Amino acid sequence: MAGSGTVIPWLKRGALICALALPTLAFVPQAGAQTVDPNAPYADAYDVMNRGRLVGSWRGTISGSSISQADGQMEGQARVMGHYEGSNALGLVLHDHRHRSGLDYSEIRIAGIPCGPDGAVMQAIDPVEFQHVPAGAYASVHFINRLADTGRDDFEVGVGGWYGAGLDNPASLQTRWSDDGFTLRLTGRFKSIVYPVRNHTLDYERLSEGYHDHIHLDVEFTIANSPENQGALDLTLCEEPDVFHVVETKPLNGRENVILEGADFFIEFSAAVAEGSLDSRTVIMTTRDRNNGLSFVDLELGLEDENGIDDDKSLRIAPREPLRSGTVYEITVVGGDAGVRGNERQVLERDTTFFVSTIIDPDDLRFGIYQVSRNAPLVHGKPAAARIQVEWEELKDIHPDWQVLDYPVLAEVLDDRDNTVFPQIQQRVERPDQYTDEDRRLGEHTVNLFGWTPSPQNDPRNFRAEITPADHYPEDVEIAPAIVERTLDYAAQSIDLLTFDYYIAAHSEWRDNIDIKQSRQVVQAAQQDGAFANQIFPVARVRGRFQGTYNLQDTICTIPGVEWVVCEDGFRFWDNPASQAAGFNEWNALVRLFHEHVAAHSNADILVSYHPPSLGGTGITQAPFEQPESLRRSGDEPYWFGSPDPDLLDSLHADRTGQNTIMMSTWIPTDRMFPGILLSPLVAHEFGHVFGLPHTPYAENNAHRQEICRTGYQTVAPGIDGMRIALDGSNGWQKSSEHGNAQTRAPLLNLMFPCLYEPHNDYWIDPNQYNWLVENMPAMLRYTRDRRAEAPFFSRVQFAQLSDPAASNVVRSDAVLELPDARWIMLSGMGDGAEATLMPAIGVPGPREPLSGDGPYELRVEGASGQLLARASVGPHPFETGLWPFAVTVPVSGDPARIVLLRDGEVLAERWADPALAAPEILSHVTGSTYHAGETLEWGSASPEGLTYTVRFTANGEDWTTLAVLLGEPRFTPDPATLGPGPNPVFEIVAHDGVIEQATRLPVAIDVPLEPLTVWPEDGALIARGETAQIAFNVPIDADTLGAVVLEADGQIVPAHVARSLSGMAVTIAPQEPQAEITYTAYVDTTLKAEDGRPLNTAIRIDFTAEPPDPIEVSTAWEPTRQALLADRQIDADAAEASGAVDAVEQPALTGQGEITLELGEPISLPARILRCETVGAESVTQLEIDFETTPGDWVEIAMSRDQEEALIVEISPRGREIMAISQGSADDGWYLRLVGEHVSARAHLGEGSDQVEFAMSGECYLPP
Repeated sequence: MAGSGTVIPWLKRGALICALALPTLAFVPQAGAQTVDPNAPYADAYDVMNRGRLVGSWRGTISGSSISQADGQMEGQARVMGHYEGSNALGLVLHDHRHRSGLDYSEIRIAGIPCGPDGAVMQAIDPVEFQHVPAGAYASVHFINRLADTGRDDFEVGVGGWYGAGLDNPASLQTRWSDDGFTLRLTGRFKSIVYPVRNHTLDYERLSEGYHDHIHLDVEFTIANSPENQGALDLTLCEEPDVFHVVETKPLNGRENVILEGADFFIEFSAAVAEGSLDSRTVIMTTRDRNNGLSFVDLELGLEDENGIDDDKSLRIAPREPLRSGTVYEITVVGGDAGVRGNERQVLERDTTFFVSTIIDPDDLRFGIYQVSRNAPLVHGKPAAARIQVEWEELKDIHPDWQVLDYPVLAEVLDDRDNTVFPQIQQRVERPDQYTDEDRRLGEHTVNLFGWTPSPQNDPRNFRAEITPADHYPEDVEIAPAIVERTLDYAAQSIDLLTFDYYIAAHSEWRDNIDIKQSRQVVQAAQQDGAFANQIFPVARVRGRFQGTYNLQDTICTIPGVEWVVCEDGFRFWDNPASQAAGFNEWNALVRLFHEHVAAHSNADILVSYHPPSLGGTGITQAPFEQPESLRRSGDEPYWFGSPDPDLLDSLHADRTGQNTIMMSTWIPTDRMFPGILLSPLVAHEFGHVFGLPHTPYAENNAHRQEICRTGYQTVAPGIDGMRIALDGSNGWQKSSEHGNAQTRAPLLNLMFPCLYEPHNDYWIDPNQYNWLVENMPAMLRYTRDRRAEAPFFSRVQFAQLSDPAASNVVRSDAVLELPDARWIMLSGMGDGAEATLMPAIGVPGPREPLSGDGPYELRVEGASGQLLARASVGPHPFETGLWPFAVTVPVSGDPARIVLLRDGEVLAERWADPALAAPEILSHVTGSTYHAGETLEWGSASPEGLTYTVRFTANGEDWTTLAVLLGEPRFTPDPATLGPGPNPVFEIVAHDGVIEQATRLPVAIDVPLEPLTVWPEDGALIARGETAQIAFNVPIDADTLGAVVLEADGQIVPAHVARSLSGMAVTIAPQEPQAEITYTAYVDTTLKAEDGRPLNTAIRIDFTAEPPDPIEVSTAWEPTRQALLADRQIDADAAEASGAVDAVEQPALTGQGEITLELGEPISLPARILRCETVGAESVTQLEIDFETTPGDWVEIAMSRDQEEALIVEISPRGREIMAISQGSADDGWYLRLVGEHVSARAHLGEGSDQVEFAMSGECYLPP
């Protein structure tokens, strides 16, 4: 007998058994029992209670008992109890008919049986044990055993014969449904207590005599599949509850920028939800920890809508804890039997899952403002840009695939009074480690804002950049932006306008006639360098003015000591007289003198002369100021540790006569087809020298310079951090030594690099140079402008007293003299010892600084009676040897008759006025007539011998430009590029006899049609890979008229990329799919127009060949990121199921190769795959699908289709995502979709307005056989 330690607990629980056993079977009416005659008399009370309710049959055995179990056999039928309320489990009560006596019979009660038709194997225990296990973990079973007989009247078994399966040794329950019916098998060890009694009452005095009895049951119950049992069989099957579904989630799947605290999520169902089905097992919000394990969010659940009003169809999910910054969360509503249910026991067919991601709390913001260089002092009138870098780090405890890698933000810059500085924009930013090197080169790792130009009326010093998550959730919650502040200074003085005049110096191969194409190249180059200088120097505007062509060589032939070298015997060295003059140390002096003649009629800050290619590949600059020592660095030192630079005026050249002049050659590099001035920023480089910038890296000597030039152009210039901003301020391009150059992949070079061979896009300026210019350039310009305006008179400039022509006394003054009716003339020439020549005297607007030193030479201006009108002393500077130039301005009152140069009283050169000199008579045109471009201006004079002429022009009657000087013939054909449109155009012809001048003005109407400056290539030449044919104009072209350009090959139109350059003054043309050994012909008809409305005067034809692209490498697969997959998940169950199984998007089995060209300011061509071509007939495409990779791993798909009315429809989407944009057009819009053989080509655009991007593609279709 077992001890009382084990018996007593059973006895104590005996009183609970009845209470626990019966409620486990919640009886419901039974259907499908065996059919009996309802009118038959009842056999007994048992029949009354169970007729029509018993089904099936069962048989079982009892073994292993310590007391009698009769014959150990049982059999009978059962009552099926059906499903319990709120559950799909069922119950059975097996009645033992073999030993039944009236209402006394054994029964086995089983509950919690999983319904069918899926079979199950589970464990069953006595219901008394349920208080120790989770609900639903076990079925319940107990055996009311009427067979057990102790053979004694003082011992009884259990409470009414109760045997149960213990938790320590559960019974096994197995169910099976088949075509034959339903079978249940129960096996296991059961136990009960045999306790002492007295008169059938527990004998407490003998409790220690109680013991356990164990039996083994093996039972099988069957309901055969028959019509009469169908009702009973149906009760064993699970009910088919009504399905209800999720109508909407708020926010939608993939919503970004969810706030960290206070965000509730809502799910709307199609029917009322059973509140009892909502718990932490059915509604789950998770992310993933570092090991990809589930990390749960504690949630508060309730049935209410967004306004807090009770709503049994709306589930509110409220996190009880703050969410993590920059984390992806998955919200799941569990479906199925164990999930969320409707009030009428409906179930969700599947789990509903949607994803959200939280806002980023940036670790750091970096903020800079650029006009040229980062955070330099600002210049009024110069467009600026702001760049904001948003930084945050990867979370260490969240799985990488469950972190936000990019998100949309709103960015703006305000001042300290909350006024908008840079208007707000929206942009996606990525986590810094997600940006590629290419992203950084393009400057896409920052938020770039444009649209602000500082002015005296708008010049804040304190700036506040704000970054706010865009379209955050919930929308009605105001969130504080991330803020970074910066204070900037302004330049002490801003330069509103920098002007340069430029002219063509006619000599050598240009002496008799400069080719019109070459003169146009000069104009185009000057325009390019003017725009580039405007962007790179601290100045609001740069304006270049063409001053015409000057005959330099005819002057060379009159210079004593030179003419026998270059002019004798019909130009002995006619190929390059300039180089011969340079060999005699005379060239520089000659150019300086000519600059004075041009500058005398110019108020420009800088004067540039362009010379023939035979001059060589150098540029020469003369400027008043020495280069500062602090900028003479190798280029990689960020700071200067030497002595401070001297005051600006202390850095003037010793002679103080330097002028801002540049001499530039039009040399053509050996490996190029165009002059270097068109390819590189040569003149902008010389502008840098004008304002004191030395070469960087600084070369200590010529050998060092050659070494730098050999290798330095392959090295990134250090220290540069800037932007090249468009002149209209609408966009810009990064220039960074660290991250790269947004305009080219070539190394970024310093503008002051000693040798310039690369394109403009390759160069920028470093902060040392730019900050120095901001500080000093205004004072330098102020000095040179003041000298032009005031021109103090040095003691060598002497003026005669008009009241006493013969008097010997002179007036010496450092101030401008007030002389009656005085006008200013410039006297100039060249001297060399005892030989000299005088240039023609010219009238000038006012005094100018002398070009010469003081010395023993004397210039005298005399009247007709010999009276002295003015005189000045001139001479070479100490450093000048050989030929030296001079030029000096003097005021005269009266009519000069003679100009003479003397030394020690000896006349070295003289010029006499011609009394008969009259104003030229214009012969070619009359006042008010129309001057047509290309016509020659002709005039006559009463004294044509020995005269020279100047031609000037104004478009508005006020601003004059000089088209030509020192003309020896009375005729001139202006370059149309120099004749700008205006309301009051006038020509002026000035005749010079060497002493005096006479002028005639000719008001005209101007007819200057639209003509190209240059067309390239010529004569069918080859354009290299990545280059384009080009037509350059002198005015901006109307982009809406580019349809005038057509490209053909072998007489057939081929797809072409046609675009305007960034300046708008050039049209670029290139085949979309260049083929070798094919001659392309571009036709431009006269529907092309300038922005001012003028149509192209003459149609243009360009023949050329093109270098084909490199073979296209096609990627074979796309590996999507986890984040991409998350964003693609949809509420729809089928889509959700599919997306969960995707690991990679495979390349289509059969694709064609092609190329797409996008117009993004500049043409960008990318390899493309042609995924689908549907055709009708041999020449019509109805459906085209392509994809291409923008950056590694980022693929874009474009679908183009043709509708029944021949309209074309374009759809674009990131691969695997929803359609992002749809556009529609037709042939009238320049769109097409063509097929020739297996070659397909298309042209269209995406987006509208300012967001419009044009594209063209071509390639090979895969056409199934």
